[in-house]
Amino acid sequence: MWFKSVFLKSLRDYRVAILGWGIGMGLVIVSPMASVSELVKTPEARAALLSLAASFSWNADAVKADTIGGYATFKIGIFIFLMAVWPILAGSRMLRGEEDRASLDVLLSAPQGRVRVALEKLAATWAALFAMAVLIGILAYLGGVVFKADFTLVDALLFGLNLALICAVFGAVALFISQFTHERGPAAGWTAGLLLIFIVL
Repeated sequence: MWFKSVFLKSLRDYRVAILGWGIGMGLVIVSPMASVSELVKTPEARAALLSLAASFSWNADAVKADTIGGYATFKIGIFIFLMAVWPILAGSRMLRGEEDRASLDVLLSAPQGRVRVALEKLAATWAALFAMAVLIGILAYLGGVVFKADFTLVDALLFGLNLALICAVFGAVALFISQFTHERGPAAGWTAGLLLIFIVL
């Protein structure tokens, strides 16, 4: 069944990335919750936490930094965008990488057009990002339950979805740039540069 369509084959190839990035980023989000759960028990501690977060506003906006969820989001800051590395690499090699490995000719030898192949591979990437978002959301929610955070499962899933959508944008940019390069490396490099500019600005 996995090999009956480009979509399923591509999604199967992404299974390690889905589990690795999904679980890994989920644990990255949960880890600050453990340290902050003891720091928000008194009004004085909350005030001190807000003051500390305000002094690091260059890292991320301190939104509700006196709560477990808010502090975890603030603590992670720009490092959450590390997840964009995978879609950048996946997008740059989605078509250009297949051409480099001469495997695109094999795909196109089947009775399906170029557009369908491209759309199915793109859909598989989006599905993989969505699966990562679900894993991240579930792990964040479970961490919130353990450390008595004040956000719901829907909040956690929306956080994961928001992150996945941002990553999808950079993956699409990498795919677009790769159509104007001879190799996938420059496309990934240019997109990573745009990501860096996005983070700095």
